[in-house]
Amino acid sequence: MAAVLADEPSPVFLKKRGELYISMMSYSRANANKVWMVRGRMSQPSSKILRNFFTLLFSGKLSKAEEALGKLEKRLGNNSYYKALYGVYYAYITDDRDSFLFQLWKRYLNGEDKAKLKELFTGLLKEAYDPPKDFIQAWVDLIDMMNSLPVPHKLAREYEAGKVEGGEEGELKSE
Repeated sequence: MAAVLADEPSPVFLKKRGELYISMMSYSRANANKVWMVRGRMSQPSSKILRNFFTLLFSGKLSKAEEALGKLEKRLGNNSYYKALYGVYYAYITDDRDSFLFQLWKRYLNGEDKAKLKELFTGLLKEAYDPPKDFIQAWVDLIDMMNSLPVPHKLAREYEAGKVEGGEEGELKSE
């Protein structure tokens, strides 16, 4: 399978489990984002769309974040990437302080390196169960964006007071 990146989308034929899918790969030279479309849906959103969702969510604009998540569902379908985003959203709105999401943020705010967080998280998740790659990728994308996202409003007071508790070594655990 060979595809040439150009200004115009070009069809790419993918064979998966005995079926033939026609896919379009679009390439933007301005921001170098690649978006794969399979059966008219993206498998992963662009970083701009994703950053917008996370920014709305962590800024406390929950109704706008829910709207953005709805738009992502329409674009992604109910795939594993979307399910991971929904899990992030649900853990945040329910204020689940024991969730992966809050533990990751606490560790990050306590100064832990993003590379170490990615390694620890993917290892833990694979140990707990073997999730689809898109599911893991959604979480890795969140970790990659953490430095450009606002401190979650639910942790902001603790962070400003220097009292972000939890997220210590070994505290990230499967549920």
